[in-house]
Amino acid sequence: MERTLKAFVERRLAEIGTNPFEAAKSAGLERGFVNDILQGKKSTVRGSNIIKLASALRVDVRTLVEETLNSVPSQELLDWVDKNEPKSADLEFSSEEIVSIQEAVEVYNIIKTNDGKALIEPSPSSFMPTLGFFRLYRISYGVVVYDSDMEPELRPGENAFVDSNFPPVKGNTCLFKGFSDNRRSYTPVKFGILTNISDENWTIKQWNPEKELILSRMEWPVCHKVAGKLSR
Repeated sequence: MERTLKAFVERRLAEIGTNPFEAAKSAGLERGFVNDILQGKKSTVRGSNIIKLASALRVDVRTLVEETLNSVPSQELLDWVDKNEPKSADLEFSSEEIVSIQEAVEVYNIIKTNDGKALIEPSPSSFMPTLGFFRLYRISYGVVVYDSDMEPELRPGENAFVDSNFPPVKGNTCLFKGFSDNRRSYTPVKFGILTNISDENWTIKQWNPEKELILSRMEWPVCHKVAGKLSR
C-alpha cells in the first residue's frame, strides 16, 4: 500500500463516503484544500491544518501522521501531536455558542440502577442543535453526564458530546459501552480516560475518586471519544 498523503486521503474519502470539498468544509479548511492534495498540488500539511485534516478524514492526528510518512515519525513529531491534538477537557462551550442549522444531535439520558450500574437509555431524551465546534468534529450523539466519577472534567448534568468515528487513542476521555444483544435495551456505560489498550482489555482512569479500572473488551466492546461538552 502506497504511504503518501494523497493515497491516504483518497482511501479515507472512499471509506467515509464523501468528496474532498465536503470534507474540507466539515473541518473548517479552505474549500480546495483537500482537493489540492488529491491533485498533487499539496504534499505536506503543517500546523493546525494537520488537526483539521484529521478531523475531515475522521481519524486521530497520530494515525494521519503515521500513515502518511514513509519512515517512522520522530518522537519530536509525536510529542507535538500529543500536545496539540485537542482533548475533551479543552473543548468546553456555553449555550450561547449554539448555532442554528438543519441537523441536530440526539442526546441520551443515563440512569443508575439500585446496584449502582449506569445504563444508557435506548431512545434519545432530547435533541441538541449543532454547536459551532461540530464543524471540526463528527459528533455522533450526546449523553447527559450521570455521575461525579470524572469531575472536574465532566460534571453531572452536563452534556458530553461523543464522536464514534475516531479510533481509540490513549489519553482521550472516552465513553465505554458494555455488551448488549438488543439495540432497544438499556446498555451499560462508563466514562474514563483511556490509559492503555491491549487485545483483551481497556485500562481507564477516573478522577473522583482517582482510580484505575480494567475493562474486558469482550464485555465492553465499544470505546467512543468524548469530543466536548456543553457547560451549564
